[in-house]
Amino acid sequence: MRKIAAMLDTLSASQNSFYLIKEFNKLQSDNQYSPVCFYNNLSATPVKTHFACMNISYYSHFDGVTITTSIDTANTAIKTNNNSKKFLYLWDMEWLRNPMDFNYVNSVLSNDDIAIISRSNSHSDLIKNYCNKEVAGVVQDWNMEQLEKIVWT
Repeated sequence: MRKIAAMLDTLSASQNSFYLIKEFNKLQSDNQYSPVCFYNNLSATPVKTHFACMNISYYSHFDGVTITTSIDTANTAIKTNNNSKKFLYLWDMEWLRNPMDFNYVNSVLSNDDIAIISRSNSHSDLIKNYCNKEVAGVVQDWNMEQLEKIVWT
């Protein structure tokens, strides 16, 4: 069984949460996958989840593929010593909306322990320009078929 986890700040109503839950619910119905979501802040979800959702404090026990969704959750994954293959799915460039320390963001993005997945080709170009690191691939709206080709190769 393939274990896959998403790590988010919150599962509150957003496009990111909606598409994540939609795709993870599909995985849950397939006996080949065991999806789980780790969150920092508990909130109401935009749609019903059919998979486990746990506080991020349980993440240290996880062994599988981890997909983080923000600079902070990526940093948490990097610092957590577990048997997990770690990715950062950059849905948006959060440092463009909110001022963030360049050294902090760059240290997370350029860390060799985490691979970056972008939402679009234009995001890929921006990431490469920002931290001089190639992305592992492009995944649109949490598309699991696209994601599988990146995380399990």
